[in-house]
Amino acid sequence: MSAQGGWSLADHASSAITLSKIEQQEWDYIILQERTSLIIDNPEDHMYPAIRILCEKIRAQDATPILFMIWGPRDGLPLTGCKNFHDTLSCIYSNCMDIAHEQDLMVAPVGIAWQKGIERDPQVNLWDSDGSHPSREGSYLAACVFYVIIFNQNPEGLTYRAGLTKEKAYFLQNIAVDTVLDGCILLK
Repeated sequence: MSAQGGWSLADHASSAITLSKIEQQEWDYIILQERTSLIIDNPEDHMYPAIRILCEKIRAQDATPILFMIWGPRDGLPLTGCKNFHDTLSCIYSNCMDIAHEQDLMVAPVGIAWQKGIERDPQVNLWDSDGSHPSREGSYLAACVFYVIIFNQNPEGLTYRAGLTKEKAYFLQNIAVDTVLDGCILLK
């Protein structure tokens, strides 16, 4: 793992540490996660060039890059023009899918899963108290999305529930399956 706090994908694309980790181990998948503000604000200047570099390095090692489509803050990013969660997610979706199509990337649509979860149950608690990071439920939903993407299997009925009730875990597992199978992402 190469997950230094606050780093952008551009930081990773120019980091000897990250590039060495890509080259020195055999990976099946490498997850690319950009900072929210850089997905929304001029991605063609920051995120896109970094993803191009990282994808080239990852594929040279016969690994598969997966773009982590994040969820965004509960209250949006008003300074970027995204006034609420839905505006923010719309920008994230559009900008992630643009580079995903260009680079033929698999996408883990975690943000879309969050949106579906909120639509089905407005009381679901996906954000931590800071309104930005994931709660236990949000983390579990993200993990379920990645499970579907990586293993191409339905997570419904998995016994690991991260301390959630069986009902809550099943709800989140079901959201993950429905999101991925909706065809809103690129699957290989």
